[in-house]
Amino acid sequence: MTPRQWGLAATATCAMLVPTLLHATGGVDWVNVAGSSDLEAFPPGAGDVLGTLHLRDSGALGVSGRLPETDELSAGLLAEADDPSDFGDDLPPFDGVDGDLVAGQLGIPGVMLDAYMKAADRLAATTPGCNLHWSLLAGIGRIESGHARGGRVDARGDTVHPILGPVLNGGPGIAAIRDTDGGRYDSDTTWDRAVGPMQFIPSTWAGYAADGNGDGQANPNNVYDATAGAGNYLCAGGGDLSDPEQRAKAVFRYNHSDEYVRTVLFWADAYADGVTPMPGLTGSDEDFLPVGDEEPT
Repeated sequence: MTPRQWGLAATATCAMLVPTLLHATGGVDWVNVAGSSDLEAFPPGAGDVLGTLHLRDSGALGVSGRLPETDELSAGLLAEADDPSDFGDDLPPFDGVDGDLVAGQLGIPGVMLDAYMKAADRLAATTPGCNLHWSLLAGIGRIESGHARGGRVDARGDTVHPILGPVLNGGPGIAAIRDTDGGRYDSDTTWDRAVGPMQFIPSTWAGYAADGNGDGQANPNNVYDATAGAGNYLCAGGGDLSDPEQRAKAVFRYNHSDEYVRTVLFWADAYADGVTPMPGLTGSDEDFLPVGDEEPT
């Protein structure tokens, strides 16, 4: 069964299971409660619709728990991968960009630029055949979290507030993944969520985690650790990412979506041609809007 078929089957199964789960529990409280337990492995439960999927094919969902939009990267995209600058004409407007870049849009917070470059240097030493360029990490970081929400991190590189994706409860376009980390990273002991600037689900992070800043911890909410982990994931496919087709395939492993691949490659190409380091943003936790949340009206 293909990854997309697994995803569709899992969504259908979730639709049948969730009413029973809600009836049995009297509803689910989605308020996050900080957890500090060690990473644990839980057997599949009523809500763990995709637990088996992870065991069968750890790459079927990519990094963040989104359901695959397609089973394979399109042949047309692969044929055009050697010139990603052309992808801008086919992308929806993104941050006001519609095909052309204007001054100021190639800025990256200095701390994030440092993290991307150090992660690429690390992979050059540990996996030299991968040939990962920092700009590919930057393209992913822009799409996944806006470069950690404008580089809002503390002195260690930890985000000032956890960057959380949607609750992975089987909603439209997302998998149903029962909690696998005891709330350690996402503060949710019912369902998993993608976490950090590179948006890892906890179970994927467990397989590709890295200590990018040398503090003895591997934390997906730390920009140095997260970017190094993303590098591990991109290089795990065994491709030479200096080759345009292999680079596109690596990004597709990260998120099974042609549009995602085009967008990441477009920005990676732009960053590789020139980038402007910028200061990180400042602000309190109250100013911060996690991924998947909406501004109050």
